[in-house]
Amino acid sequence: MKATIISIGSCIRSWWCSQETPDPWPAELDAAVRSPDAVPVCHRCMKPCDRAVWFCPECGAAIGPFNNSMPYLQLFSIGEALRSGVGPEAHFSAFRTLAYLSIGLVQYTLFAPLYFIRLYRNYKRLQAAGSDDLDDSSDGQKCG
Repeated sequence: MKATIISIGSCIRSWWCSQETPDPWPAELDAAVRSPDAVPVCHRCMKPCDRAVWFCPECGAAIGPFNNSMPYLQLFSIGEALRSGVGPEAHFSAFRTLAYLSIGLVQYTLFAPLYFIRLYRNYKRLQAAGSDDLDDSSDGQKCG
């Protein structure tokens, strides 16, 4: 019995390891992005940026190459994510609201109640304005 289970496990492992990982990018796009003369752009405003800057000069988004992995600069990325919940163009869904609450509680335990109040007030403001940004059916992402 034990030998059968081990044999089935090894068959499943060999099948799993033999699967190819799908590549979503065409080869031309991958080469263009990785070329030395490629111009980085801001993920928020899509403006071209210099490689040596940590923040977008147009919108202030954290765009440095290692912002999410450097301890000090990581605070700016987390702050930008949390600020998107209390900003004028917030998009609410059940998943995003749960993420705002949990990240706010974990990162800023002492000041989390203040953040939660601002988040709730922004949600109510958008709800009173009849905003279509309050989307509970999807994750709230929009095109354009």
